[in-house]
Amino acid sequence: MKSWEGKEVLPSFQFFDNIDPGYGAATPVAVPQPGEQIDLVFQVPTAGLAPGLHQIDVRVKRDSAWSDTHRRFFYLNQLALQTEDTSTINAAEYYFGTVDPGYGLAQPLVVPSPGTQVTLVDELDLSALLPGFHDVSIRVRNHHGTWSDTHRRFFFLPDTSSRYRLRAIDYEIRQGNGVVGSGSVPISPAQYTVELTFDANTAALPAGFYDLCVVAVDEANRESGQLCRSFQVQAVTNLDAPALATGLRAYPNPSAGPVTVAASRAPIMAYRLSDAQGRVLHQGRPDPGSMQVALDLSALPAGTYYLAVEQAGRVQIIPLQRR
Repeated sequence: MKSWEGKEVLPSFQFFDNIDPGYGAATPVAVPQPGEQIDLVFQVPTAGLAPGLHQIDVRVKRDSAWSDTHRRFFYLNQLALQTEDTSTINAAEYYFGTVDPGYGLAQPLVVPSPGTQVTLVDELDLSALLPGFHDVSIRVRNHHGTWSDTHRRFFFLPDTSSRYRLRAIDYEIRQGNGVVGSGSVPISPAQYTVELTFDANTAALPAGFYDLCVVAVDEANRESGQLCRSFQVQAVTNLDAPALATGLRAYPNPSAGPVTVAASRAPIMAYRLSDAQGRVLHQGRPDPGSMQVALDLSALPAGTYYLAVEQAGRVQIIPLQRR
């Protein structure tokens, strides 16, 4: 059983083994009743899998977006069973626990090709089992009606229903094979799902290309899968010059308070002022078509601040000095 919680869940649920075929292209499972939280019990076909260790990845879709992919590992055991004589095996059954229901009264297993020796690869119904260690007993029957000895195997069923809330987002800034910066953004209070906007501290980075990699950390200190995005830091110098290469000009800089940011090539779509630790102090969107933004730094202590200005899909970072 698996539980998901979020916004309204559309009737879309899928899983895949080992290789991700892409969102919406994996094996679908029907969601009988969409809702904010769903419980699904479903059978995973294993007939085409070789014996050994496998992984299954599952995800759900809510609104128009897919959730993160949840991964679980399982071991597929191949049992080669035969009766004491050379007669044809045509039936098999299994039961859980130590109480034998009697020959012919346990749960049936499919025998795909009757013969003197059979290989059983079938699905066991685990829906009634609690998380923890269990044992399964399996036996076969020949065409004379004689049952074989019972073979017992032990396995562990993980608790997939327990969920922990997210407590932080950790990030690293990488260049090449090295880590050049890192940080952690707390989530308070902790939540099961979160939409978070934060500023990574890039103030000390020289111009160049970098990767920002983030992971979510839950209350059990488990980390999610890693998500990385590339970005570029551009150098900005001579801020009081008549015009920057991007058509932006900030003046006066340094300033004891008022600062004007003027554009000469493209309108200013949005701006965001942050301190050296990446905390957002002020942000806004000027009127459409605006070529100028007026800021007031007088309430801030002396130091260096960073103004991100968006123009025509590009973002320029301008250091501002508060005297």
